[in-house]
Amino acid sequence: MRLNVIGMLFGIAFGGVLAASNLHEYDTIHAMLRLDEFDVFWFMASAIAVSAPLLYLLERRGMNTPFGGELSLSRS
Repeated sequence: MRLNVIGMLFGIAFGGVLAASNLHEYDTIHAMLRLDEFDVFWFMASAIAVSAPLLYLLERRGMNTPFGGELSLSRS
């Protein structure tokens, strides 16, 4: 139950960030696909730049997943 609440809070926060930056609007997505605006690409790149090193560090420290399993990332 606790993990569901935490997941819901992260989802609400993520949706708020998307809405605040107008990344949910049709015109923004359409301009990104036409390569007119790179805001969405920068948003995705910053998410990857933050999450990749953090996941590497968590795996290296031997952290467990919320379900109790060992965190192991595939390198394919």
